[in-house]
Amino acid sequence: MGTPESSLANTASANEQPSTSALANNGATLAPEELLLAAQREQSKGNLQQARIDSLLEQPVNYMTPLTADYELYQTTPTDGYQIRGTWLYKDVSNGSLVTPTFMSIDSQSGEYLTLPEQTIVDAQSINDKFAAINFGEVEVRVNDKDYFGEFTLILEKATGMLFPLTENGEPIFYESALLNKHRSWYSNDRYSHIADNSRLYMVYGMRDGLHVASFNGEAFEIAKVIDDRNGAFVVDKLGNILRRPEWDSDVYIYVDAAGGPERQFREAEKPRLTLIDGEFHGVVNGSEIYKIEVGSRSLMFKPSRWKSKDYYIWSDWLRVGGYEFNQRCVIYRFDTKRKRITQQHDFSDGPVSAFAGDNTIWCVIGVGSDITRFIVFNMLDGSLKDFTLPGGTIWADASSTLTVISDEEARYSNQNNSVIYSIKADGTTRVVKMDAN
Repeated sequence: MGTPESSLANTASANEQPSTSALANNGATLAPEELLLAAQREQSKGNLQQARIDSLLEQPVNYMTPLTADYELYQTTPTDGYQIRGTWLYKDVSNGSLVTPTFMSIDSQSGEYLTLPEQTIVDAQSINDKFAAINFGEVEVRVNDKDYFGEFTLILEKATGMLFPLTENGEPIFYESALLNKHRSWYSNDRYSHIADNSRLYMVYGMRDGLHVASFNGEAFEIAKVIDDRNGAFVVDKLGNILRRPEWDSDVYIYVDAAGGPERQFREAEKPRLTLIDGEFHGVVNGSEIYKIEVGSRSLMFKPSRWKSKDYYIWSDWLRVGGYEFNQRCVIYRFDTKRKRITQQHDFSDGPVSAFAGDNTIWCVIGVGSDITRFIVFNMLDGSLKDFTLPGGTIWADASSTLTVISDEEARYSNQNNSVIYSIKADGTTRVVKMDAN
């Protein structure tokens, strides 16, 4: 297989119109029939160039520039100097420079990479350290030797740059992120930490439509439902096994094996709150008793954990990154991996909370009363805090369900009908990033 280099001429030259200076023939006067033949030749060249562009557009997209740790997905604004607002690029996290990703297709006959024209990215979201979801507009994809053209979601393997279609029932689909549809969301590492399995992708279609998983089948990421009702607490260990406490019976634990098979139910006298530590099932009782949970044939086994704490309380959702954890009350815990100690660092309990992570920051969004939204931005590198409030009765509801951290200094969220996208800087300033023409 060839290296990811262009085997065709630069497509920018293919977009140039034929030069009329070619008809001048160095200033010599041509007869009318010669002029007609020259014009026909130029038209033929133009047709061939357009045919080349059309043929490239018909090639399935299956590669883009790898997304390394030095770069993050970034959506431009008019202040970046781009005429088209909302172009998705790569941003160098060290100096802020912007890089346009290159798109390619692996030729099915030669195995060589063909450089493609720039593709339209509608939306993008990092899911975990290995994968990102890229929503394309008018893109060609291939599934089971069949080509499809339209709006589709492709999964980017960050390290290699390979793109794989997201499919359901063997056909490619378009899956909106939370920024575009608050009832759909990826369980991404920047928002949730109760899934330790990075080999598969987890998602929700609707508020009561269960938990879905997308597994790689060698060609695409195929979606399947793994839990009918995702309400209630659940955790997924590093092997993809699921343990949950359903909302309809708090005495019951349900185990779903990653290898398949029927669900197994356990009714237990012990009722620790579920969490994950080191990618394994754990439970916490009264903030100080931490157990490692093992699944037996007839019961769960609760064994004392090496981890200790005096005040570690679990809520239904939490976010753990960089050795810190935020829970749903904006309480910050520090995980000391050497001493196996969990200690409380800050407590900003001030109303309902959602937490979101950047590369080096964690953002807490807190609803305060009916018309105030409070933001806490915690820097994991130096432990500094930024605390500010914004007025407006809808900010909390919108930001809590759709907020996405763009960088350590910026987050974005959309309004109730997803027609406007707002930007919030870590210094408390806001602006409109995108507004639908309709």
